[in-house]
Amino acid sequence: MAENPFPDALRATRIRLHQATAELTALGRALPWSVEPHDGWPGKEHSHTGEVTGGRPPSPGWTDEQKAAVDEFRQECLALSETVSAHPYWADFAGGALVDRRMELKSITRPGTVPEAETIPAACLPGLEIEHTYHSGMAENPFPDALRATQIRLHQATAELTALGRALPWSVEPHDGWPGKEHSHTGEVTGGRPPSPGWTDEQKAAVDEFRQECLALSETVSAHPYWADFAGGALVDRRMELKSITRPGTVPEAETIPAA
Repeated sequence: MAENPFPDALRATRIRLHQATAELTALGRALPWSVEPHDGWPGKEHSHTGEVTGGRPPSPGWTDEQKAAVDEFRQECLALSETVSAHPYWADFAGGALVDRRMELKSITRPGTVPEAETIPAACLPGLEIEHTYHSGMAENPFPDALRATQIRLHQATAELTALGRALPWSVEPHDGWPGKEHSHTGEVTGGRPPSPGWTDEQKAAVDEFRQECLALSETVSAHPYWADFAGGALVDRRMELKSITRPGTVPEAETIPAA
């Protein structure tokens, strides 16, 4: 690729998102098919061929550790969209042009379209300008730098994605809204919704892409080899500790990770 039309950090992050999506899909396939224990059900025998189709085998359900891990992964996934979408590169585009550029980035970074040397290890995001400056009170950091830095960014991105959602109209499709209810004694009107223009095609496309990318976020943290030394409750405790010590307000300003 003689000319890369996208900033290196943006491109590198998008490559990793494709990889992580595939890794998360594999993780999901490895779990039992039902969250709670289930007896399953028999298939249906075809009246002419005798072939049995459908049905489900018994499922042990997910362990508490698996439930806790998946729940945390899903929360972290909400942050992934902003890792790409908050990059200042997009400020020069709007409307259909913005959607086209996002789709182009997604297309040229798919597995099989980038050289092997450019693929991104699960624990790293090469090209990203992440600053690792620890304050004096953090003499001992119990987690690897790449893992800690990624989790810090996930907290930031979750807040940014929440802000994005609050800026959109309340209904996806245009809606006339409905009137509130007047209190019989005070005359105060409560409830109701104002008319909503719905989301534009560009907003729908952006949110759809964000949600797909969010599915990858869990593996950005969870696939790190650091976790291999823990299991069961100890694994959950370590994940919760990492999440706790990297929340906004618990890390110095110098350690926060730029959105790009």
